[in-house]
Amino acid sequence: REPIGETPEEPEDPETPEDPETPEEPADPVPVYFYIQDNTGWEVTNIYAWGDALPELFGGWPGAALEAEVTCGGVAYNVVEATATAYDLAYNPIINGSGDQYDTPQVTIAKYNFLIAGETSAELGTAPAVKVYVDDQTGWDAIAVYSWGDGEAFGGWPGGAPATETVDGKEYKVFEIPAASFGTSCNLIFNNNGGGTQLSDYTVTADRDFFLTVTAEGVSVI
Repeated sequence: REPIGETPEEPEDPETPEDPETPEEPADPVPVYFYIQDNTGWEVTNIYAWGDALPELFGGWPGAALEAEVTCGGVAYNVVEATATAYDLAYNPIINGSGDQYDTPQVTIAKYNFLIAGETSAELGTAPAVKVYVDDQTGWDAIAVYSWGDGEAFGGWPGGAPATETVDGKEYKVFEIPAASFGTSCNLIFNNNGGGTQLSDYTVTADRDFFLTVTAEGVSVI
């Protein structure tokens, strides 16, 4: 028999609550590097930096001492490493030491940051070229270097030809990686200027100068 009266409506399924949004994972810290030309003349020079995201980029006052020294383009720099959770953040560095201190221009953080510190003030610097000094023991009539990786730092094959430069009384053949390629990965291929002979890749990160011995068999660090 059919039931008397209207058939009751089926109850609606309760709405399934939306899943709460998963919070974003914090960004992994990434290394940032400050290259500083220290022209202060102080016995000890430090860099301190405060900002909105990480109030103390180099730890508490007085910050990090300028110790690790490298050359870029033949110019001496002190390299200080820190970490940041993201690039493009503004920080306010303070150069200090020997009882003196002064603010430097505000820096928007990149992977590589450049400052020129003088006796009484500092200015923002720019990425320098990097030099590859070669003690050429190949016996080739001519030597060139090609680079592939993040870009072709010396242009197309067979690459760039060297200049000459004397360092500490020794003459080197010098290849200059342009400033636009600072910090990039460069796979260097030394060759006899496209004459059919080439060495295996020699990989560097273009963040400092290099002194190399190049023979017909390979490349080694001086």
